Amino acid sequence: MEDLIQSALLRHSTAYKSLEPAVLAELVDASTKLATDATTLASSFDRFMTVKRFGASKVSIEDVEAFARHQTTESKKPLADSTNNSLLEPAAQPVVAAAAAPAAPAAPAHADGSATLVSSLHPEVAAHTSTSAGTAAELRVLGEPVGPGVRYGADSLESRALYIESRIVSFERELEECLGVRPHPTGVASQDAETLWVGRICCDSEEGRLNAQSVLLEGSMRTSEGARVKLDLGALPSYRLFPGQIVAVRGPNPSGRCIVARVLVPGPGADRKPLLASDPGITALPQPPRAADSILVAAGPFTDAGDLEYAPLRRVLALAARVRPALLLLAGPFVDEAHPLLASGLVDEPFAATFQARVAAPLEAHAAAHPETTTLALDCGLATAALAIPAEAPPALLLLPSDLAPFAKQLAGGAAPGTLAVNPGRATRGFVAHIHADAASETSASGHLRVDILRLG
Repeated sequence: MEDLIQSALLRHSTAYKSLEPAVLAELVDASTKLATDATTLASSFDRFMTVKRFGASKVSIEDVEAFARHQTTESKKPLADSTNNSLLEPAAQPVVAAAAAPAAPAAPAHADGSATLVSSLHPEVAAHTSTSAGTAAELRVLGEPVGPGVRYGADSLESRALYIESRIVSFERELEECLGVRPHPTGVASQDAETLWVGRICCDSEEGRLNAQSVLLEGSMRTSEGARVKLDLGALPSYRLFPGQIVAVRGPNPSGRCIVARVLVPGPGADRKPLLASDPGITALPQPPRAADSILVAAGPFTDAGDLEYAPLRRVLALAARVRPALLLLAGPFVDEAHPLLASGLVDEPFAATFQARVAAPLEAHAAAHPETTTLALDCGLATAALAIPAEAPPALLLLPSDLAPFAKQLAGGAAPGTLAVNPGRATRGFVAHIHADAASETSASGHLRVDILRLG
């Protein structure tokens, strides 16, 4: 028997040529216990050594003992499975009527569109409860829509400069109408501590990081001919700035080279009350419009990297069908040109056809089945230029789809609760954001908004 086993092992590898007699004797004993012949034993043992003992220099008695234990365990699994299956046969189990009892909370049924709560901001606000009837949310598009045939991502330097100029000038004119004061040119000295400045936040070096010592304020071509001056933030109790941000500042510039900020407002869209401190005639500003009762937000891409089946989109729509929000807001990308299948050219259809068949059709079907929910698909990369936030109504909610982990964060806004910034997370990573408004509140200030970050199954 030992010769038969060694011959069978040599058909798999010459490494078994110098097996010790004790090892062969142990293999014979294992063959007897497992009730198998030499050929089958040699095949199983070689597979075990390749997987479990990869890289071993020689076969030891411990290896054979481990192999025998492994084979014994594997042989018991089919028996256990067949025993369990027989216990599940309906005919083998009598049906016994039980007394009615209160149902325990069911675990999330991911297949039908439910989700698991990951985190919640302002959980004291009552969550939206779906009803059989509802009223569609009212939508109002701000600004002029982008016309057909517009090319995106191909802007010239001149057009970008004009766009930046328009943002600064627009805020200057709004403040002129509100305060009755024209902003002072940056780079021109002023001793008055109430001087108003408007411009764009810049860094003092092209590749540097923005910090308290590197902040510059760039004025408009209209008012300041694009002049840049240093912005001293030492007198401010707190601030949040980023490069390119349009701001309004009150404070002196004694030398013409450095503005000492006494008040800074990150506008447009921010609370202007600090700027109005020296104008007692103006005591109130318009309140933001009331938010919808419930908003479900999801951000693309909506299909996994290995296929174009759009399973994450189907899970989002299933959840929307269950919670029935007033507004379902889907942010792109919907057809991601960086998707491996699309980038490699393996899909022989235009992007528009992919969008129509895999995105537009399911959305249209969902909208027809749930008229109480307004479905809005927004490609953030295409529609940003067409949307504008009115300065007299600071947004209660700011959606920031990004690759960062999902979050909901309250931003400071003076006396008001401020703006609520929400990143719903990517749908391909299984995240959505469910936003509820407190129906009992008289305003839609972000302090009365609850945000639940949900993970889809």
